[in-house]
Amino acid sequence: MLLPNYSIGSKFKEIEETLSYEFSYRFEPAYVTRKNQLLPVIIDHGEGKIEQAQWGIGSTVKQSEVYPWVRAEGIIKKTHTRILIRNYRCLIPANGFFIHKKNESTYFIYFPKNKIVTFGGVWKSLKENKMDKPVITFSLISCASYGKISALTNRIPIVIHPGARRKFLKKDIPLMDITRILRKESNMDYNGIPVPSDLLSKSNISRRDFHISGERWLKNREFPEKSILGSYYFHQS
Repeated sequence: MLLPNYSIGSKFKEIEETLSYEFSYRFEPAYVTRKNQLLPVIIDHGEGKIEQAQWGIGSTVKQSEVYPWVRAEGIIKKTHTRILIRNYRCLIPANGFFIHKKNESTYFIYFPKNKIVTFGGVWKSLKENKMDKPVITFSLISCASYGKISALTNRIPIVIHPGARRKFLKKDIPLMDITRILRKESNMDYNGIPVPSDLLSKSNISRRDFHISGERWLKNREFPEKSILGSYYFHQS
């Protein structure tokens, strides 16, 4: 099972107000994110900024290899991830993520009580040569799925609860506390809507793509009464 793409389609003001951080660059919504894409992340630089970073930390062995995801299991013990989780943690703003079952349906998974969430991640500064400005790269942290969603996918992104965000980014936090956050805060309510199966492969995506799937969802009544994507609501009147 391939790990999912995620979505951050909310407007920049809504993201800033929800997370209490300000964008340091001109943000454009990314309804379906891609590996190597420049996307918003929050790093504890003491400036309260949402920065732009490239999705996927490069391999130290193969230069062409990029890792958009790292596993929570063993993240403290493995040499290449221990340094990252100890010193280079970040938050990734998102509205939710996608699950695509091969030859089957595609779903957008969201969190009903939190329209904008933050996934846990790690980051690394990349510099091609001495003259280049460093590029921030990041990978999301995944964990094993549980409950009903495990029928669709075996891996999901870890969500950092609003009350643990500042602590997760804190530089001097003990490794044991980081482990507790990764174990405890991944358990959140979720829901989903079906989306067109070709959505993840399309190059130009707008809210209209989700509006169509919302109408289909209402007709089929496959999920409970309300579904959220960014500032859009689909519900039965």
